Amino acid sequence: MSEESVHILTQGAGYGVLVGVGAAFAIGMIITTKLLQRYLHEDANSTETFSVANRSVGTFLSASAVYSSWTWATECLWVGLMTYSYGVQAAYYYGAGLTIQIAVMALIGIHAKKKIPTAHTSLEAVNLRYGRFAHILFMTLALICNIVSASCMILGAAGAISIIAGNLHIVAATMLIPFGVLLYTVVGGLKATFLTDFIHTTILLIVFCYLSTAVLTSDQVGGLDGLWDKLVEASQTKYIDGNYEGSILTGKTKGGIIFGLILTAGDFGITVMDSSFWQKTFSASPKATVPAYLLTAFFICSNVWPIGAIIGAALHFLESDPAFPTHPRKMNEYEIASGFVVPYVLKCVLGNGAVGGLLLVLYLAVTSTLSAQMVSVVWFHSTREDTLSLRCSMGCTVTTSRERSKQEFQNIQVFVSI
Repeated sequence: MSEESVHILTQGAGYGVLVGVGAAFAIGMIITTKLLQRYLHEDANSTETFSVANRSVGTFLSASAVYSSWTWATECLWVGLMTYSYGVQAAYYYGAGLTIQIAVMALIGIHAKKKIPTAHTSLEAVNLRYGRFAHILFMTLALICNIVSASCMILGAAGAISIIAGNLHIVAATMLIPFGVLLYTVVGGLKATFLTDFIHTTILLIVFCYLSTAVLTSDQVGGLDGLWDKLVEASQTKYIDGNYEGSILTGKTKGGIIFGLILTAGDFGITVMDSSFWQKTFSASPKATVPAYLLTAFFICSNVWPIGAIIGAALHFLESDPAFPTHPRKMNEYEIASGFVVPYVLKCVLGNGAVGGLLLVLYLAVTSTLSAQMVSVVWFHSTREDTLSLRCSMGCTVTTSRERSKQEFQNIQVFVSI
């Protein structure tokens, strides 16, 4: 770590969020799951309830689940870095790059529910349509996607929490992040993740809206007019390579366009191969699928774009503010690359309370995405037939599970379009 870097919050704040908030959500969701089993007779041990929540989830609950799954902790910090590096247009490319895939999934999802209404994952349809070899190939790719995605989420969030919480040990953050998620996900399944996602989404939207509007209306920024005037003034002294006339405000940015294309292409692969998105499609009621995904696309863009365009852009002129954490020096390369852009701006304009709010939403974002990855047990569902057959050949007793599994696959065969 650089000797010149600034500790924003104490390590106690980091452990308080990782342990305290994690334990609160785990205990609360486990109790909620038990209450649902007792009074509403929902069996979290059944396949339908655990993996697709009985296919009865409504619009807003589905939208909150997809939104929280697509709000990665790293994007909250990375969009500020991209805006600082390539200008305000990079924030738009970031928001658009995250929105396109969600909108496309709305179209794919409704067709999937129309043709394979009893499926649990997309891999079941691949097996029936293209055969065993394609099934194994897609199953391997989906498993790799889940492992890589979950690893990136945990490591990225652990690094972000570490830099905010006084250089908290990254190994401790990495171990504590998935612990509480694992507890309520294993007990409650997809229904528990939907309930926590709704709470997470509510908190995320409130905090993000507050942070963006509070920074914009602060005395240091001065509203939209003040932001524009200060960025025009900053453009006179700062030159960004690849931008038209080196301007911060231009829409012609070579680096921003390249970044947007890479982000869009990469996220398409993640969306298609991530079984958790398909599970949310199959779990939603037919009339809720398209509105839920379109609403999610709106929410995602309305979060990422303002964070970059307001908070990230404000750094261009706030670096010279006496209240800036690194004043009188500028941010060094380590701090820029590590994602200190958004935390430093929040500390300069709103103080430690806003940075604590950012720390909270980073934790909520990573736990939401991680719980979705845990529930998308693609390997189990895709090899269930083989597993049950193996158990029978070994002399184990399988009563209704085998017959129910056969009936599900027969239903899928009827609806798959050749």
